[in-house]
Amino acid sequence: MKSCDYLIKNMKHEEKLNRMFNTYKVFGIIADRAKLWEYCSFYISIVLNFIVLFSYFDGSPDRLEEPYLFFNLDFTETKSIINLLGVLNLVFSGLVVAHFFMKRAPILLGDIWSKFYKMKLNLMWTPLSFVAAVVISFYKCLRDIDILFNCLVILFAILGLALHPFFFFFGLTDMMRNDVLK
Repeated sequence: MKSCDYLIKNMKHEEKLNRMFNTYKVFGIIADRAKLWEYCSFYISIVLNFIVLFSYFDGSPDRLEEPYLFFNLDFTETKSIINLLGVLNLVFSGLVVAHFFMKRAPILLGDIWSKFYKMKLNLMWTPLSFVAAVVISFYKCLRDIDILFNCLVILFAILGLALHPFFFFFGLTDMMRNDVLK
């Protein structure tokens, strides 16, 4: 019986999303192409890691800090290329996470936040309830494997942009989940 309630709730949510996507075409375009965003993120990760793999070598003057594309010491724009691809990877991963949040978060978190909004306002309990709802929401979202994985891809892409390009390796773990490779 619980699964029936879940299915009904899920179908109602899908219908709301379909109406929203028909009204706001930009959201519809983004949502309809979720697999495309996943593939773009994955293929950019492959290219990015290929460039990183062939840009750091023993013969460079500052081998950990200054990459040279395909061991060419005259080409100095490698870092710019890596940053550009890293930002694109971040954008596509963000679109994937936004898609999963639009599809799953209202169903996962609806009960938590409906209880919070039905509460009577109280100076002490309202902020505590809000913090509790945020923590529980965060926990429930991270229990969803797709949301967790894509949030980790975003985290490692940020680390790759901010600290060192070697952090872009995590995008390659999508090989284990990619339909093309199965």
